[in-house]
Amino acid sequence: MKEESVKLSITGMTCSACSSRIERKLSKQQGIKEVAVNLSTAKGRVTYDRDTLQEEDIIRLIEDIGFGASREAADTAEAEKKTKIILILSIIFTLPMSLAMVDHVFELNLFPHIFMDKWVQFVLASFVQFVGGWRFYKGAYANLKHKSANMDVLVAMGTTTAYLYSVVSMLFDGHLYFEASAMLITLVLLGKYLEAIAKARTADALKSLMELGAKTAIVLHDGKEAEVGVESVMVGETMVVKPGTKIPLDGEIISGSSYIDESMVTGESLPVLKETGELVTGGTVNGGGTLFVKVTRVGADTLLSRIIRMVEEAQAGKAPIQRMADVISSYFVPLVIIFALMAFTFWFFIMGAGFTKAIIIFTSVIVISCPCALGLATPTSVMTATGRAASFGVLFKGGEYLEKLSHADTLVLDKTGTVTEGRPAVREIETTGSFSRENVLKFAAAAEMLSEHPLAKAVIEAAEGLELPNAENASTDAGKGIRAAVEGHDVTVGSRRLADADFSSLEERAEELEALGRTMIFVTVDGKAAGLIAVSDKIKESAGALVEYAGRLGMDVYLLTGDTEKAAHAVAHEAGISNVIAGVLPDGKKDVIERLKAEERTVVMVGDGINDAPSLALADVGIAMGTGTDVAIETAGVTLLKGTMKELGIALKISRSAMLNIKLSLFWALIYNILGIPLAAMGYLSPIIAGAAMSFSSVSVVLNALRLKRWNPDKYLRRVQ
Repeated sequence: MKEESVKLSITGMTCSACSSRIERKLSKQQGIKEVAVNLSTAKGRVTYDRDTLQEEDIIRLIEDIGFGASREAADTAEAEKKTKIILILSIIFTLPMSLAMVDHVFELNLFPHIFMDKWVQFVLASFVQFVGGWRFYKGAYANLKHKSANMDVLVAMGTTTAYLYSVVSMLFDGHLYFEASAMLITLVLLGKYLEAIAKARTADALKSLMELGAKTAIVLHDGKEAEVGVESVMVGETMVVKPGTKIPLDGEIISGSSYIDESMVTGESLPVLKETGELVTGGTVNGGGTLFVKVTRVGADTLLSRIIRMVEEAQAGKAPIQRMADVISSYFVPLVIIFALMAFTFWFFIMGAGFTKAIIIFTSVIVISCPCALGLATPTSVMTATGRAASFGVLFKGGEYLEKLSHADTLVLDKTGTVTEGRPAVREIETTGSFSRENVLKFAAAAEMLSEHPLAKAVIEAAEGLELPNAENASTDAGKGIRAAVEGHDVTVGSRRLADADFSSLEERAEELEALGRTMIFVTVDGKAAGLIAVSDKIKESAGALVEYAGRLGMDVYLLTGDTEKAAHAVAHEAGISNVIAGVLPDGKKDVIERLKAEERTVVMVGDGINDAPSLALADVGIAMGTGTDVAIETAGVTLLKGTMKELGIALKISRSAMLNIKLSLFWALIYNILGIPLAAMGYLSPIIAGAAMSFSSVSVVLNALRLKRWNPDKYLRRVQ
């Protein structure tokens, strides 16, 4: 079996009933494994067996259901322009009838009476009914043909009832409702147009990401510069990046240094200095220096392409709460039609109100009940939230992770590389009194310059900014340390076994530091104890603030590590974590997640290494540090590009903000129907007011989702940086 996924642009969907029907019909086809259709983006992703089906077969299946489908992105601008023209024409043809009706009711005599003529109204209303309303008839036919109903069925049924009643009344000189059917269609068209504009804004984040990439690159061919399209650049080629231009592709600097604006990846506004040997990301902007960059990733493998792909997948997928809304919508339309028929029967046969009033009430019930807002509530909020999160370096793979994270109650943090920096750093320097801290550090760093030990780099980095003396005649003793001549002094830097000197004055302090999980480096000068340097993996900035914030969100925080109890408890104490599970192997980490889930907890696992992949996959939500391994990133449902505590805080908070936004949208969507349907059935709403309320409900839901575009993490995470 050859499994493959295809992304399609789908046209003709008007509400969640449409997207649900496409999913339902395709899912029943042999060879189709998974279907996800997003109403807000008008896109679908279909996973299928290539041995059974081809891409063209899937497109044909969608077209048979009554919708358009294409591999290439649909020309939304052209479709929007056409909708706008039809809307303007509908307004032009509707306005005279509406104004004439107002003029007639209030006896103003300000408007030409010709527009009260039944034949003029018939012509104007017919244009709006069959030109402006054609999309609704087309959609209704496609749905009814497949024995289902959606918003198009309701609009077509309601307006046709009013229009046909007016045509019959016109022949018998009865009361006309041409302006009602025309105004209804025009209002729905206006609502759909405003909705389309608002929905387009929810995809701004993705469009912005797509525009970040450079279109061309300058590469060196036989020592000469040549400008080529980025799609033709190969891994291993050398790019020349001029000052002020975008870096076309991911690569490694082989010559030059410059400040790089990485705000598109990290969200940080300050440029970062990048020098020879360091990695740069395609789409970031070069500052003041010319760089020669060896290409390491091209095409779909670049970080920008992976970000775009993850955001697309997040916006194409469905959160569980959306599936619930789709189920409600699928039953809602048939029930509304039954209820409208019951209202007509009650008023006409039981109350004896007359055919005119009964048909108006029937039309009002049909029109106000359109479930468009219900179907839009979740996808628009998910799109906006995932797009906003991506702008801060937090990538969600799907709406389901956004929802699960919003009600998670347990946060499990891996130690190394997650809570800590993942590299040793000098934490304390203690002296015997004969030497200053600065001198101890200078002697030690000078000797360590000749060492390749992993801890040597930590000592050298701590001495950055100091003028180091020259060291020579170095000799290393494996497992013990290094001995070197520094400015004529015999200096040893290493373990207690190498340092043959009296450190009794520092003995107690050394034990205290070792209890905190520090590694001791002893320094002697000319055979005398000079001091000790305590080294350990440093916890990330704001780790403690993040743990405190997670606690305020009602989460239990665990530190999970394969390190020793002593080292684990030292880090946990510093970060403010009370639950520590240490000495755990990769399989053991997985067992811990299983145990926590068995306690009916919703578990979030945060990690960065290959050893974290099984537990990331098993957790309800796996969060990978973008600074970690590809395996961890691929396994997780959320990726933090820079791997900071602030990004983790953003993920925790924006998920809650998004779910609150979705619930508010669903409330507004349902309240319109809960209040509107009874009012319409009781005769308090005319079809025109019902149509306006229905359109406003959809627009208000989308506008509510757009509030997430202004979501600011600093409002909630001032202490977590």
